[in-house]
Amino acid sequence: MPRKQRRGRRATLWLSALCAAWLGIMWSNLPDAGETRRIARSAHIHVVKRTAPSNGTTAPGMTLELVGNRFDYSLNTSLENVSPHFINAVIASEDRHFREPVFAIRVGYMLAKFAKAAIDCYVLRHVFGDTPCRGNSTVPQQLARNLLLGEHRGPVRKVRELLWAIKMEHGLGDDEILEFYVNRVYLGNRNYGVEMGSRDYFGKSASRLTRAEAAYLAAAIKKPEWNRRGDRSGALKRGRLILELMRREGYASAKDTLPRSFAPKRGPRRPTRPWLGHLWQWVRGEIEDAMRHLPDGRYKLWTTLNAEVEIYAERELGRELRRWQRRGISAGQGAAVIMRPDGDVLAMVGGVGDGVAGRGTNRSKRTKGLMPRPPASAFKPFVYLAALEQGLTPESIISAEPVDVPGAGGAWRPRNHRGERYDKVSMREGLVHSINTAAVRLLQRVGYDTLFDTLARLGLKTESMRRELGLALGSSGVPLVEMVGAYATFANGGRRVTPRGVLAIATQDGRIIRQRGASQTHGTAFAEDDIRALNDMMREVVLRGTGHEAAASSALRGMNIAGKTGTGDGFVDAWFIGYTADVVIGVWFGNDRPVEMTGLYGGTGPARTFNAVLARLVEYTDLTSA
Repeated sequence: MPRKQRRGRRATLWLSALCAAWLGIMWSNLPDAGETRRIARSAHIHVVKRTAPSNGTTAPGMTLELVGNRFDYSLNTSLENVSPHFINAVIASEDRHFREPVFAIRVGYMLAKFAKAAIDCYVLRHVFGDTPCRGNSTVPQQLARNLLLGEHRGPVRKVRELLWAIKMEHGLGDDEILEFYVNRVYLGNRNYGVEMGSRDYFGKSASRLTRAEAAYLAAAIKKPEWNRRGDRSGALKRGRLILELMRREGYASAKDTLPRSFAPKRGPRRPTRPWLGHLWQWVRGEIEDAMRHLPDGRYKLWTTLNAEVEIYAERELGRELRRWQRRGISAGQGAAVIMRPDGDVLAMVGGVGDGVAGRGTNRSKRTKGLMPRPPASAFKPFVYLAALEQGLTPESIISAEPVDVPGAGGAWRPRNHRGERYDKVSMREGLVHSINTAAVRLLQRVGYDTLFDTLARLGLKTESMRRELGLALGSSGVPLVEMVGAYATFANGGRRVTPRGVLAIATQDGRIIRQRGASQTHGTAFAEDDIRALNDMMREVVLRGTGHEAAASSALRGMNIAGKTGTGDGFVDAWFIGYTADVVIGVWFGNDRPVEMTGLYGGTGPARTFNAVLARLVEYTDLTSA
């Protein structure tokens, strides 16, 4: 073989090896099946990074801006609650080979689509100038595009879409892919997913769409600006084409038509859109640090937030607060955080109301100018956990005698709820009935060093906590999200967690530049026996103690629910934090400036909110079960 030919063959082999290595690296960096499930069900935030140049006296400045205040999300409607007519319209118009049972044929079809897109976009466009790029994508490829940055198109981006689509086909079931697709597809007018689109276009649930309505709604997949206020004639034209494609596939008959007079009619079931800005306010500082050295441009943040859970939290928190306000109680604000036991924040409501007062401040985190509120008795489990680690058990007898602590301003004498006096009680009864003197005496017994060590292993920041006996009663402020993160350690069996709100950061062309693992747990921080003993006592708080309202719903009957109430001095704060093995929910009622809310205990309004939210999760999601 001539030398020149051998060199050419070696160059070809080297190039092939480099391409294979590049594709392999790209494949390994794409989310696996479990990560794809989490990303597809989460909310996404679009941001633009800009760097202002130095003017000689100041350093370059960086700004992060939301793209048109843009969030996209999925309501995670199960496929059984979507009209089969819409599913058939999607398959007929977007990917008629979707149900092909042979994996190799489906991959081959995707490769053919990819090749056609390459010809359309990168050959014909250069030859004929204005030739438009056509989609030429299967449902898995479109899902990959939707989960990346949908506005940008480029060769590397298309390769990533293809590889991720193949990875989805390999790791996910057909119904899973289709479910994620119909929940994430953008249908115009800020409608993400078929449920929201159906309610906006037709005022009805997605399960009740007719063939004609399904075809009309599916027309918006190709051109979202054909929304119900836009080009109706264009939408009708596309809808009729989809009906024809459905007839070819056997999904419609000749009598199914879209007459010229057909028009969407908004009914009573308006779409409920979640407010996702409080999560952004919480993670912004972390994202700024992570993106400081990245080039300017557009990025997409895959968050942990579940829009459906967020809606339930907003709705039930606002509903319960209004109930107390109607009774003349000055409960001006509230906050709620819902978290998985591994630390992923599923919902973060930092305030109630659509105006600046409700949305401008995130009361669930550490916010400048807004002191974290004292958690009151919701702090007591930390003292009891420290005691369990010292060898005490739920049946150990501890002192609950009155406490008299001298001070410059007079003696401090903590009182019990109704002024009861105790001599000795079991650890269990002390926590179940939230006996203040028992908690203070227990702190005297375990000591500050032991307690602060316990708090640190729970992930709580102790720098601002004072070493005083009032700490046993939650006298030092702790943000709600940190309290929920600490309770997550109880729910997961003793592993410390770091609450997180962002799964990954992706560039405009879909390159994942920062990705966290599936869990933010940090290994075992507490012995299983101690956590089991604490959980046993915390379940009794809900069964027969101050937190019984947390499990009042019939939907929660028989569930293992644990939690703790907290009511601040003078009724200025009310807390309830509860958990199951699957989810942790924290609720706070109060005001930005302390105001007395006489009669509002942690075991009433906050516990009722917990109950209502958890009942929704059990009934409508797969996050937890009865």
